[in-house]
Amino acid sequence: IKFDRGQTWIEIVPKDSPKSAEVVSPVSSPPPLPSGKKGELSYAEILAKYGNQSFDGLFFKIQVGAFERSQDVDFSSISKIGNVEKQKKQDGITRFTLGETYKTLKEADASLNLVRASGIKDAFLICFYKGQKISLKSFIATIPKNE
Repeated sequence: IKFDRGQTWIEIVPKDSPKSAEVVSPVSSPPPLPSGKKGELSYAEILAKYGNQSFDGLFFKIQVGAFERSQDVDFSSISKIGNVEKQKKQDGITRFTLGETYKTLKEADASLNLVRASGIKDAFLICFYKGQKISLKSFIATIPKNE
């Protein structure tokens, strides 16, 4: 087990280990945190910090499924949340989204939680800006600086 103490790594080894305990300086930076890359925000942090942001050209949708064969797909469990739209893409996959568009990430996230509670656990949010699908990282970069 290694513990970080400032600029020194202390390695603790079991008493019966053939290796003796030693103090070593780190060669580079400390190992990355298990939760993700250092400096990147988690989804919860993005939601808290940017969840109420709204500006022209930005909207969110919820994708509830994507299938090659979509004839037997049933989304009746979420009919009270919104209508489901289907769109077949050039890759041959039919994607299903809630027909609603949401102006803020928080609004979309609230509906996403309802969808997941209705049994569609792998539903997720899609972010669009000026008609183009973008990542959440791009969403953050797109936020006007005066907002």
